[in-house]
Amino acid sequence: SMALTIPFAPSPAVILLAVGFSALIGMVFGFFPALRGARLDPIDALRHE
Repeated sequence: SMALTIPFAPSPAVILLAVGFSALIGMVFGFFPALRGARLDPIDALRHE
């Protein structure tokens, strides 16, 4: 098939960019819920399971 003849070799820069972008997204979307949880009173958090 035609799709099997197309070579795919990503450069190290593309791989590094993808890993860096993924790490950044993970940190950003993990930071805000963690910040919100850190501000919660533990008693209120346990009371409203």
